[in-house]
Amino acid sequence: MSFFPQAPVPPRLFGDRKRELDDLRDIIQLSVTGGKIENAVICGERGFGKTSLLLKILEDCPPGCFSSFRALSSRENPAEFADATIQKMDIEYKQQLPKHESYLRSLVERIEEFSVLDVGVKIRRQELTPENGLLSTLLRFRDRKFSCVILFIDEADLLGSEILAMLKNVIEEIRTRYSYPVAVFLAGKEDVTNRLTGEWSPIRRFYTGHIHKLELFDLEGTMEALTKGGSVAGFTWSDAAVKSVFAESQGHPFIVQIFGDRAVKYSAGKNIDAQEVEDVKHYVLQDVWGWYKQSWTSAPSRTETKVLIQLARVGGRASYSDLETKLEIRSLGVHLRRLVEKRVLLQDDQSGEYYYPTRLLVEGIAKGIVHFT
Repeated sequence: MSFFPQAPVPPRLFGDRKRELDDLRDIIQLSVTGGKIENAVICGERGFGKTSLLLKILEDCPPGCFSSFRALSSRENPAEFADATIQKMDIEYKQQLPKHESYLRSLVERIEEFSVLDVGVKIRRQELTPENGLLSTLLRFRDRKFSCVILFIDEADLLGSEILAMLKNVIEEIRTRYSYPVAVFLAGKEDVTNRLTGEWSPIRRFYTGHIHKLELFDLEGTMEALTKGGSVAGFTWSDAAVKSVFAESQGHPFIVQIFGDRAVKYSAGKNIDAQEVEDVKHYVLQDVWGWYKQSWTSAPSRTETKVLIQLARVGGRASYSDLETKLEIRSLGVHLRRLVEKRVLLQDDQSGEYYYPTRLLVEGIAKGIVHFT
């Protein structure tokens, strides 16, 4: 029996996240009933439930509210972004027809005959600018009589300032000139507004209406996540077991979920104790290792692996200078930047330190329990 997801994370919420969910639902409801809408940003570290929250909100969009979801995999220029987004919207129109059919048939005829692919062709031929192409596409959904449009963009850290500015210009024009509610919901590791120049810049202010920063669970949040999931399957958790999961996971939402799944799977009875948490730690580490590797865009090189092992040996978090004193590797900074680009390591935006997404990985790598090759 399993009530927690295996890696990679499926569209399920971590813990309660009720406040964020209610706020985002309210934004959508206002767009449907009042014709007004705002943007939203969801940010948090890898495995904190950003994608789960975004997909849950996507599911909650009512008939008549057209939604389009893109998970970015690489950086794009404005033309690439606009073309790929338009192609996705065209596909999703057809996929969402069963949901919107009754709503649309009451307003327009021949609802099957609709496409925006020609706009993407014009962008590729440079007959339309990316900005005008995206504007034209969104207005076609207005003309199709949708009450609103929301663009959901995951891995928004990959959005450059040029694209963020383009989205702002297009959406603001549609809202002001055409009085049509269009919004963008972004999810990424960091708050994308931190990368925008000037605290009071128009671009920055455009995205700061609703910012939800997902944090680590505290002990109470860990208990809530475990006991809520466990109660569905008829399991209870001792206080010692919850404290053990909290200590091992440090409140990392994804790892709490994996501990819950594994403990339920291997528990001898219906009450999970601290020893059973200890017994499944090996399985949890293997699951987390698989999740970690699946996030990489490419595997580390041999030299980069040396850097990774050394980082684990010094506790899993260090600055460039700390690593430089312990490693005789030429162009160390280049290798570190590549590891961040490959999503093997994370980098703290303020301190500049490099670190692993969770201490459990650090322990497994330092002890040689898991290997890069």
